[in-house]
Amino acid sequence: FVFGDIPILFKSQFLLIQNRLYFDPRFKSFKSFLGRVFLKASMHWVKTIFVQTEAMKSVVRLSYNNKILVCSHPSGRQQLDRSIIDVSGNDNLVIALTSAYKHKNNELLKEMRSEHDTMLYITLDNAPRYLQENIIYIGSIGEETVSKFYAENPIILVTSYLESYSLPLVEASELGLRFVCPDEDYSEHFQSPNMFVYEQDNAESLNSALAKAMNH
Repeated sequence: FVFGDIPILFKSQFLLIQNRLYFDPRFKSFKSFLGRVFLKASMHWVKTIFVQTEAMKSVVRLSYNNKILVCSHPSGRQQLDRSIIDVSGNDNLVIALTSAYKHKNNELLKEMRSEHDTMLYITLDNAPRYLQENIIYIGSIGEETVSKFYAENPIILVTSYLESYSLPLVEASELGLRFVCPDEDYSEHFQSPNMFVYEQDNAESLNSALAKAMNH
C-alpha cells in the first residue's frame, strides 16, 4: 500500500510512505492531522515500511519501530534522453520548481538577486505586482514543458525545507544538471559535483550558491 497525499485507513502488511508532512510538527493542517491518525491506526497490520531515503527512514523511526527498508528508485523520466541536453550549459537560465505549499518556502524567492542577463522561471501563479522583467512566473507545468526546460540545461532551484523524496533533484541528478537546494537532510541523499547547497532561509547564501552554479 502507498501512503501518499490522501490519508486513508488501510490494512496491509507492506507500506510505502511517500509523504513526510505527516511526521513534521512544522506542518499543521487538518489533512496532516487526519493522516497521522489513520497512519497510527493502520500500523497494527504493517510488518514492513518502505521509504525512499535514509533521511526519511530516520524520521519515520522516531514514530514507529516497525521494520523499515530504504527502497530508492529512479525518476522514471524515460522520454528525456541525456544526449539531447545542451552539454555546453546555460548559465542564463534558472528554473525554480515549486508549488504553493507552505513548506516549499517560496518567500525566499522574493529575496533572490537575479542578474539582468539571467532568466528565472518560477512554477507559481500570482506573480507579485512589482516584478523584474527577467523573472517569469509560469504557473504549473506539465511533463512536456519540464522536458523542454531540462533539454536547455538550466540550473534547477529547490527551496523547500521539507521533502521526503525531491523528484526535481532526483531528475537533475540523473540528467547531470546543476541544481541548488538548501542544506537539509533530504539533500544528503544526493552526491553530485553539480549540487550547490545554501543555508536555509539565508538569501545571501542562496545567491552565493546560485553564483557558484552559474560559474560551474
